[in-house]
Amino acid sequence: MKNLKTSFLLIAAVFIAALINNTLLVPVLFLLIALAYFLKDKKNLIIFYIAFLPLNGLLEREHLLLGFLDSSTLVNLLMFAFSIATFQKYTKGIKLFTFQRIGIQLILFLIIYISYVSFKDAFFGINDISYSYAIIRSINIIIKLYPLILLINVFPKLNITKYVMNGFIIGGILLGILSLFSAFFLQHNFHTGVVSGERIQGFIGNGNTNTLGAFFGTVIGYYFAKYEKEHKMDISELFLIGLSFIIIPLTGSRASLISLLIVLLIFFIKNGIKKKGIILMIFILPAALLVMPLFENTLSRMEILEEQQITTQSGTSNRVGKWLFYIDDMNSNPLTYLIGSNHELLMIKGTKYVSAHNLYIQIVYNAGLIFLIFFLSRFYQCFYNRQKGEIDITYIIAPALLYSITGSGLGVFWYILIFIGFNDLGKINIRKLKLI
Repeated sequence: MKNLKTSFLLIAAVFIAALINNTLLVPVLFLLIALAYFLKDKKNLIIFYIAFLPLNGLLEREHLLLGFLDSSTLVNLLMFAFSIATFQKYTKGIKLFTFQRIGIQLILFLIIYISYVSFKDAFFGINDISYSYAIIRSINIIIKLYPLILLINVFPKLNITKYVMNGFIIGGILLGILSLFSAFFLQHNFHTGVVSGERIQGFIGNGNTNTLGAFFGTVIGYYFAKYEKEHKMDISELFLIGLSFIIIPLTGSRASLISLLIVLLIFFIKNGIKKKGIILMIFILPAALLVMPLFENTLSRMEILEEQQITTQSGTSNRVGKWLFYIDDMNSNPLTYLIGSNHELLMIKGTKYVSAHNLYIQIVYNAGLIFLIFFLSRFYQCFYNRQKGEIDITYIIAPALLYSITGSGLGVFWYILIFIGFNDLGKINIRKLKLI
């Protein structure tokens, strides 16, 4: 219940700011709430840091506090200072477990990838990126992700895991509830949108239906993996699972629907005739009937999928056409495969597409093949070592990697970093954890 109360307190803060038409209140209220919890227990700051991790900042750039502070920047700065002061000293002499190491490597990849692309674009004058913007973006991503490196490093020594997991639950509920009201917040200068008046985009990435749906698909995958290991869920976790099943169809994302089906397929292949598989089926069937009407838009979009791939009138839905366009551009500029593109990519009639709607092509286009090879190799290591973790990580990485064929958003991976990095929980001795 505490997680639900905290979630709805944060949600109320956002609604208050929207209703009085003052978006600048959001970062201030978020900071005040986090400080109140911090004064009660300093480790509570971890909860808010993790909760805000997948959010896109909520506010449009022109409405940022002091011109550069979004909804979570102040909390991230506080967490950055707190984690260095509190956790850095515990990292000495630590021997990392398998998934700890992979999680940290993926975080470092994201920091280096985002920084490299920013400075490369500034050097070549792509998308009007300046060096000052590249510096600010690089500093922001370090402040955002370095505390997570420290948390993954020290969790086998310190009693912090429950704070991280509570933050994940609160963050999922916060993102889900706010996303349900995307149309309302769009009218009040928040960084979101609604496609065709029906598909909610939420507050992940730049406001993206596919990324939002895939994000909640990985949440469901995580809980299926936990259920497989006999994990008992509390009311806040059950609320998050139910919310996830509502959000996915409301995004109208076909890739997210397929990813969800992949999760179900993995579970029933492994557990179909076992007791837990039969029990889950008893609950899944009525739940599927209840949410089926919400999938009407997604299913209708499935019917026109083939048609959209052979016409230029379908906008960004023509995925195959865009992939070929990007690949042709890279083939005509082979240096792209080594360092990434050195120019902006323009479509017909000067329409600019800043996304390939395929993460693998996008990484190569932005930074070269070396980055993509390293990125995929980390997930191969996850799959190869899946039997060594507390849960079968396949439930999480399979839908995410499938989504990445038709989407470019990195937002889906924020909590995957946690699922991977903390997947060695079964190897720690709880009795030896230090109190801080």
